[in-house]
Amino acid sequence: MNIKATIYNAILEKIFRIQKLADYDNANLKTILSLIVLDDLIDWGMSKEESKETLKHLKYLQHQILEKNKDIEPIMDNSRLRTYTNVNLPQTNTTWARL
Repeated sequence: MNIKATIYNAILEKIFRIQKLADYDNANLKTILSLIVLDDLIDWGMSKEESKETLKHLKYLQHQILEKNKDIEPIMDNSRLRTYTNVNLPQTNTTWARL
């Protein structure tokens, strides 16, 4: 499971729902923030060579949060990762050349 892509898509979906639908779900936002904190702790623990049991427990907590929250769809690979494109700017070299 790609946790970073899952968190990224959850943030984009949350921003869209707040902007377009005025759907401000406080519990869902706290869940996303919890996933972010756990991911940062795992990254930090890996850089500080924390014990494998601690890192395994943090990853277990991440998976438990995702299993309990059905609003966040887990992403297994990068194929469904949303990408940001700005339609106001030219996207190719030929459109840039016209400017």
